[in-house]
Amino acid sequence: MSKCGWCGHETLELTDLRVEEVRMMSWDGEKETEADTEFSEVFCCRGCLWAFEFESHQIWGMTEQEIRTHLIEEHGMAYPTGAPAGNMSSECRRKFEAVAQAIDRFLGLE
Repeated sequence: MSKCGWCGHETLELTDLRVEEVRMMSWDGEKETEADTEFSEVFCCRGCLWAFEFESHQIWGMTEQEIRTHLIEEHGMAYPTGAPAGNMSSECRRKFEAVAQAIDRFLGLE
């Protein structure tokens, strides 16, 4: 068993409802820079997966319509997905805050 990456409910680790993000890297010819945005999450339902992906793409400054189109066309997700099983857990919120800070550092905004 594992916790849903969005709401924290118990879920099976074998589910196909999962997201794996890798670290962002850039190279300016002299120095490699990386943002610690790596994570792997499983979800209890399609609603929680959609909510998580939507929130994670908002961090990059995409509009709601851009995100919706991107998730459908680039990630192959179906819409509408139904409601998430629960609200964003505090653990998920902390992960997103850490990722947002890493992105800000990566972009030189912090």
